[in-house]
Amino acid sequence: MNITLSDPQSVVQNVRNWAEERGISLNSYIRDLLVAKDREICEERKSFADASYSFALANSIEMEPDYKFSREDVAERVMACDR
Repeated sequence: MNITLSDPQSVVQNVRNWAEERGISLNSYIRDLLVAKDREICEERKSFADASYSFALANSIEMEPDYKFSREDVAERVMACDR
């Protein structure tokens, strides 16, 4: 995917010079930043899923394999947990 950025020329040139001093291109540096952020987002999602699963196990929540939450079920569960 190609991305077009609109930044002040001085900013782009400063970062390009910094990257080149380290032997990488500006494109490669920005790509690495995007990949690092993507990994961080995926880890946050995984942590949330793990915490949700642990909560379900710790509270002995059992459901039928084909059960699907409805909005009403979620609202009832939140209210029950707040008591």
